[in-house]
Amino acid sequence: MNKTKRILIFTMIVLFMSIPPLIANEDEKRESFHCLVSNIMKKLKTTYDLSASAIGSANVNGIKEINLGFFKNSPMTKSECRVLMMRCINDFVEIVHSDKDAKKYQLAYPDTLDHISVSIRFANEDGSAVVHPEINGVIFVNRTLHYTTFDPENPFQAKDKVYEKYEEAQMIVNKKEG
Repeated sequence: MNKTKRILIFTMIVLFMSIPPLIANEDEKRESFHCLVSNIMKKLKTTYDLSASAIGSANVNGIKEINLGFFKNSPMTKSECRVLMMRCINDFVEIVHSDKDAKKYQLAYPDTLDHISVSIRFANEDGSAVVHPEINGVIFVNRTLHYTTFDPENPFQAKDKVYEKYEEAQMIVNKKEG
């Protein structure tokens, strides 16, 4: 057998021997992520009566971003939405920071706020749509809260959008609660 073939065979053997640890490592990351998200969802469901509607992540060599969506059958004012979202975000961050596996795999740690998004959609108690001027959704992304209202005449576009920086919203909530 010539030298090139031996090098090729040796390289292939080394490559195939390294695959199981890589797969096991990915399984461990995936399990850690599932556990983390499960803890967050459980906390937000039991504390705020939110039903999970969407889960997403950017998971390249670690948890880079976590996106969660929720649904609530209870219309809320902008002020109530703000308080609910700020509490959810604070609980989310607290759970991430207390999870030893999240610290191990999260590339964005410890600046979690830049790498999470949370959305909450609202409906009336009977399940019907909350329409303008009532808030039908609040989304936290890129350190900004986005409040939207639903336009029944154009269901694919928000009728009204109001933005608030996280720090502004936190100050407003702190003043109300303090």
